[in-house]
Amino acid sequence: MTTPKVVFAIGREERPVIFTFAPLAAMRLSAILDQHGFRGVICDAKVHKDNFPPAIEAELRDATALVIIGKIGRQLEDLIVATQVAKRVRADLPVIFSGWQASMAPEANLGEPTLDICTVGTAEHTLPELIGALAGGGELSAIAGLAYKKNGGIVRTAPRPVDKSLDDFPNGWDQVDLEWYITRDGGRCEQMVTGYDRCLNYTSSRGCHGQCGFCHITALFERGWFGHSVERVLDDVEYLARERRVDGIDFHDSNFFTNKPRGRRILQGFIDRQLNVVWRSSVRIDQMLAYEPEMLELMRDSGCKELAIGGESGSDRIMKLICKDIAPQDVIACSKRVREYGIAPVYSIMVGFPDEKNWSDTKLTLRHMAELKKLAPDAGMSYFYYTPFPSTPLFAWAEQHGLKDAVRLSDFALYSPYDPNMPWVDDKLAELLKMATRFYFKFAIPDAVMRERLRSHKLRLPLRALAALSRWRVFKMHYGFPFEYRLARFLKDTVIGKWGLFGRLKEIL
Repeated sequence: MTTPKVVFAIGREERPVIFTFAPLAAMRLSAILDQHGFRGVICDAKVHKDNFPPAIEAELRDATALVIIGKIGRQLEDLIVATQVAKRVRADLPVIFSGWQASMAPEANLGEPTLDICTVGTAEHTLPELIGALAGGGELSAIAGLAYKKNGGIVRTAPRPVDKSLDDFPNGWDQVDLEWYITRDGGRCEQMVTGYDRCLNYTSSRGCHGQCGFCHITALFERGWFGHSVERVLDDVEYLARERRVDGIDFHDSNFFTNKPRGRRILQGFIDRQLNVVWRSSVRIDQMLAYEPEMLELMRDSGCKELAIGGESGSDRIMKLICKDIAPQDVIACSKRVREYGIAPVYSIMVGFPDEKNWSDTKLTLRHMAELKKLAPDAGMSYFYYTPFPSTPLFAWAEQHGLKDAVRLSDFALYSPYDPNMPWVDDKLAELLKMATRFYFKFAIPDAVMRERLRSHKLRLPLRALAALSRWRVFKMHYGFPFEYRLARFLKDTVIGKWGLFGRLKEIL
């Protein structure tokens, strides 16, 4: 008898690929299916960036089902392609969507003609039951945690309790070529922890107790949290360090430090086991400000090199609207504190909220970003557009400001935090953000490379003049009539880009 085969499709978040994050959810689910007598195969568009459609078509020819795993935004472009390929291979091949987006908007997702089933809730028990029923001709209605098409309508089965016993599930390290992810596609992609070449993402827990109004994790788990045991985390990291020669761990937990005693024991375990790995994670600012010096010393001594800090907005009004429970000055205080212990902040900022067209909030956020960057000129900083996730508290607010209802999965491809796609974000706002952060910040708050250019480059005198003007614009929030920016764009796009002149200026501009 042929073993039922399930193909997992993973989409790209960025094009070109920036980070080679391992598809942990697919790896775990594929390994679980293996334990139940099925065979999982993972087809990741990051790996097959030049031949994803033919690669997944080849795998689907003898498959029992296709499972797509991803979230709203750019990932869906590859995933929709995968569903279309599946239906070309065999019109009746079941196509399943799994993950938090599948759970939070199943009826809208199933409007996609090439999608058949959504898992609703955590899928570690749901998926093997579902594949068993599909392979054996069983009835889907008896399986908890599903939404599926039937007779022109959508059927929702009984809710599935959240699977909280994470230690019961395998990691699935052998389900992919893990070395490809660790080595960053042969060094072509960015380091997960700055300065370290052999790193891997890892998730030790799920959920968060915060009440941020934009967050899908808070909505999905209803502010609950649960995690792997301390010993499981230490065993996993030790395996990666000793057997896979990983030198850095990028924790992808929504809130690694929710359970402080657990976090302390994990970090002490890094030291006691002499794992010699560095690590980074995201943190809640209120937690970092409340921690005693001994906790921050333990973080530093256990290998913490970076902390991802959600600065979100420089506007008190926006911070209150999104229920962030902090003020902009708290972000600055947190940054100062972690730097005292030799830990680098990595900032994440959110822009483009529905009523931000008045620009005052945006300019406050830009000044906030500049102040944070001034504290740590070499720190990483990215901004993302507010994305209204279904079922989150702020989703209704977005609908009031012109967000149209999604009626199929592909409609959610526009919901991208990387792109100014929402109806309330105008072109001028997007241009202001790009102009300020990519041009003026570079000169007003120079990193190590630009500092050296300002010191010794043969064009250092005009560069210093541009730096002085940029500081005035950034810290006084005067972005009107940006003649020097337009001149730089003309030089870069036309004189250098089209005419091929003064090529060495490109890296400066």
